[in-house]
Amino acid sequence: MIGSRLSSRQTSPEAGTTADPAEIDWSGPPPITGYPDGAGPRARLRDLARYLRPQRASLIGALVLGLLGAGMSLVQPLLVMRVINNIGGQVTWLVFALAALFLGEALLGGLQSFLLQRSGEGMVFGVRSRLISHLLHLPVREHDRLRSGDLLARVGTDTTLLREVVSSGVVEAVVGVVGLGGSVIMMLLIDVSMFVLVLATVVVATALVGLALWGIRGASEEAQTRVGEMTADLDRALGAVRTVLASRAQGRESARIEARARAAYRAGVRAAKLDSVVSPTMSIAANGSFLLVLGVGGARVAGGTMDLGELVGFLLYLMMLVMPLVMILHAATSVQRGLGALQRIQDTLQLPQEPGGETATAVAEESRAAELVLDKVSFGYAEDRPVLREASLTVPAHTRTALVGPSGAGKSTIFALIERFYEPDSGAIMLGGAELGALPIGDLRARIGYVQQEAPMLWGSLRSNLCYAAPEATEAELTEVLGMTNLTGLVERLPDGLDSEVGDRGVQLSGGERQRVAIARALLCRPTLLLLDEPTAQLDAENEAMLTATVRRVAQRCTVLVIAHRLSTVRDVEQIAVLDRGHVVATGRHEDLLGGEPLYQRLAGQLV
Repeated sequence: MIGSRLSSRQTSPEAGTTADPAEIDWSGPPPITGYPDGAGPRARLRDLARYLRPQRASLIGALVLGLLGAGMSLVQPLLVMRVINNIGGQVTWLVFALAALFLGEALLGGLQSFLLQRSGEGMVFGVRSRLISHLLHLPVREHDRLRSGDLLARVGTDTTLLREVVSSGVVEAVVGVVGLGGSVIMMLLIDVSMFVLVLATVVVATALVGLALWGIRGASEEAQTRVGEMTADLDRALGAVRTVLASRAQGRESARIEARARAAYRAGVRAAKLDSVVSPTMSIAANGSFLLVLGVGGARVAGGTMDLGELVGFLLYLMMLVMPLVMILHAATSVQRGLGALQRIQDTLQLPQEPGGETATAVAEESRAAELVLDKVSFGYAEDRPVLREASLTVPAHTRTALVGPSGAGKSTIFALIERFYEPDSGAIMLGGAELGALPIGDLRARIGYVQQEAPMLWGSLRSNLCYAAPEATEAELTEVLGMTNLTGLVERLPDGLDSEVGDRGVQLSGGERQRVAIARALLCRPTLLLLDEPTAQLDAENEAMLTATVRRVAQRCTVLVIAHRLSTVRDVEQIAVLDRGHVVATGRHEDLLGGEPLYQRLAGQLV
């Protein structure tokens, strides 16, 4: 990517050199946060409530159903007590009433579960939509700094954890509290002394569970971070799989990614250890309380101080006391995990966005070429590493200007500044008399056609790639640019013509074909300014000659600025700008520079 920073990707944006793997820090990706000090406020329940707000109607419905179900549960032990105490009498209606309550509670539970699941999916969809839009509107500087695999993990796995907060978190906690309160009241009404025994057991268990919950959020957040690192490393290897195979590096990459997976495993196990304390502790508390009440209550029934129905009712309420506790603690666990995931999501959403990078006002059907001026432009990817130093250049309208210079001179950086992937540290860039900084980014990019040297293709059809920047293009316009870029023969050879799939990153096309598709895509926008980053790098002699003639024709309707490394490219243009160490040291035609500019003479000897 143009302008990627050595500190983040280990690659120089100009030289394209790669650092020694032994010198690279593999400790993990940089922190993803938009806060200046790198540490934003911790996610809170209030933040979670903001994401739940769009689902409030469904959540309220699920809550009402849950409360009705809890009410039905609280009535059932009373009816059981009546049945036991009236055995031999008229209990038929009581049995039917119990059956109706069981069926009603089951039906309400099913409806509640559906509403909760739908609300959870709705919240995840909303968060994912916001994250996707935010990531696609990040400035290039942020994409250079961050790792795409970790960003993908935040959109995928982190948002999935938020679903649990809805499906088994918030509503369960409220319903559990109501059920817990109702059970406590009914147990107190039946027998206070036995409730005290139960309370002592439950308090001890709750204290132990509380200690476990204290660490679950941190452990869960760490586990998600490790998963993000693993995904980022896997994305790195799959994105360069041909290089991996050709370098026989499968073992090294596998070991590196496996180390990330092992770290994720260890973090997950730590979270699982804490989580595993919850259920057994509550199970011991439930069974211990049950046995304690059964023993004491059985003795009291035998001594005639307590009715059998009261004992059975108390035991049923005891079980109903434990279930709400489990629901509350499970909800607390889900919320803690969800807050850990929400922390990572909020850090991502705090990253600064590029303003107005998509919206553009209407562009005239026929573009008009405009003069490009760089006026004492200075820029560096880091404060102590300036790339451009007061560089000045004028590119007249309807002309072709080639940028030449040694690696690291600033050629690609000029393209990045024109596209406003970065802003100059000082100086100004003007297109058609308007300073680029004063133009909305969407309007500016609608006037510029940009062809990268690696000519990236997107998964999909040839047609979708050609029309990517101009989806409204007509068949006539497509036919015109296909002819201009010598792609007509390719379309005729493909099995489905323009609707043929190009494969992942355009793997079904040759390098030269991808280059010409990228140029055709740029021309289809009818740009005011066309930026070409070494357009002939992957073309054979015949296609190179055709492309040179195409660029000559294109200059009749737009201004062309090209980064050149081939003698055939610079020999034909109206102006050559020679860059050295961030300065434009000379401009002129090939013959003039060849006779009087030492650096160009040396560069010309290296051009092929």
